[in-house]
Parts: sequence; C-alpha cells; structure tokens
Amino acid sequence: MKGSTSIKGIHSIKSMQSIKKDAEENSENPDFLKLYMLEKEQTRLRNEQTRLQIRLEPIEARLKEIEEYYTASLGTKINTGSGKKQGTIQDDEKSDWETVEIKY
Repeated sequence: MKGSTSIKGIHSIKSMQSIKKDAEENSENPDFLKLYMLEKEQTRLRNEQTRLQIRLEPIEARLKEIEEYYTASLGTKINTGSGKKQGTIQDDEKSDWETVEIKY
C-alpha cells in the first residue's frame, strides 16, 4: 500500500513551516550569489563608462573647435568695430533679414 507522501503532487503542497524555512536566509553559507551579481554589475558599469568616454572625446573636440572659431570670429568683429565698448552689439546696425508677407 502506498503512503500518503507517494501521491503525485503532495510534495508541492507547502505548509507554513516549510514556507518559513524557505524564507530564512542561511547565515552559514557565504553570499556568493550576491557577490557574483555585484561583480557582474561593476564590470558592466565600467564597460559602459569606457564606451561613454570614447563617445565623449570627439564631441568635446568638436565643441572646442566651434568655441575657438566663435571666439576668433567675435574677436575680429569686435576689433574692426568703432570705438564703442567691446562685446556689445551696435544699435545702429540693420539686420540682414527682410520681412516678407505670405498670402495663401
């Protein structure tokens, strides 16, 4: 005669005592899984940081070129201007833009 524990599915039933045992952390075992996952995350973050630095270098170089061009361009315009304060826009200059009316 078969016992009650040999019935299919009886092992999958959990009692409050077995749930409590499963939920408890085993303080005897080292936390290798957590350390492994932290190491993997650290490696991933370092790789991501390296990739971002590689992408950032050309961007910074281009921004530096633009800034140099901008300062050189402003420097020539300011130096060729009249005796007014440097770095201010002259009020008597007219803009090159024209207003055009569009009729639909």
